[in-house]
Amino acid sequence: PGSSPLPLRLSDQGYHHLTACDFCHSVVGRMRARYGEAGVDWVVMDALNLDVPSNCVDGVLDKALLDSVCCSARGPQAIAQLLAEVHRVLRPGGLYVVVSHGHARTRLPYFEASDLAWTHVETLRIAYDPIPGLREGGDEPTGASKYSVFVMQKAGGLSC
Repeated sequence: PGSSPLPLRLSDQGYHHLTACDFCHSVVGRMRARYGEAGVDWVVMDALNLDVPSNCVDGVLDKALLDSVCCSARGPQAIAQLLAEVHRVLRPGGLYVVVSHGHARTRLPYFEASDLAWTHVETLRIAYDPIPGLREGGDEPTGASKYSVFVMQKAGGLSC
């Protein structure tokens, strides 16, 4: 999760059985201290080697993890490993939602090159205004960051 409160917000919206992981012990410790349990299980785990049984997760929300892996020294090899791990833990029909600074032309090829059975459900391109209400003319929010959201589905039925 890094230091993002996103898992907590998902819990507040009624999502249950949430696990937020990061490979950094101090980050996870801070999140546990700041938010307690609050409907989220904060765990130290490496996304390239998940300690999760196969075919048991309904969905994975990736907030800039794929971006970080793309920039790592191991690049393509690490990306393939990340996608394989996410695919392994998702149940058939499970969703992998990737929030990325990257554009579709730079992220979707990783899924297409994979020998894993992914179905591209949807891509959204959104702008986020970090200071709501501030505008400098036009429609674009001031200081807006543009994000892509990729919704991928593991092939298979909707039940385990």
